[in-house]
Amino acid sequence: MGSYTRQDIKMTNDGDFEVGSDGDLSLASIDQTTIQDILLNTYTILGDFDAFPSIGSRLYKFIGEPNTRQNASLVQSEILRALTQNGYFSKEDLDISVVPISISTIVIYLLLRNSAGDETQQKVFSFDYIKGLQVES
Repeated sequence: MGSYTRQDIKMTNDGDFEVGSDGDLSLASIDQTTIQDILLNTYTILGDFDAFPSIGSRLYKFIGEPNTRQNASLVQSEILRALTQNGYFSKEDLDISVVPISISTIVIYLLLRNSAGDETQQKVFSFDYIKGLQVES
């Protein structure tokens, strides 16, 4: 199990650096950095980030596909691959559940545990087979 204690520059929901009231770049908390890493690895298209080609996912390939159990399982596997491929997140620390909620949408519940086995972060996404990935909370 991992120990998620890294901090980074804080980013906006649009992926821009956040500037504080003093004009300097803001520093994200440890929890914010962990969530930012989850979002970066799932929202970025694999191979689009030249400096780090292993960052990203292939979730865009599911847009236009039918909402089936098989595709939901493949989406779940792709999220797990995207989060663990660069070694920052450990498979043992992640619990990813996928629940269909409509004819074209699934909800993805992601739970990340720390080295003590405690819940450290929970993130909820929806994946619409027409629109793609969206953050819920």
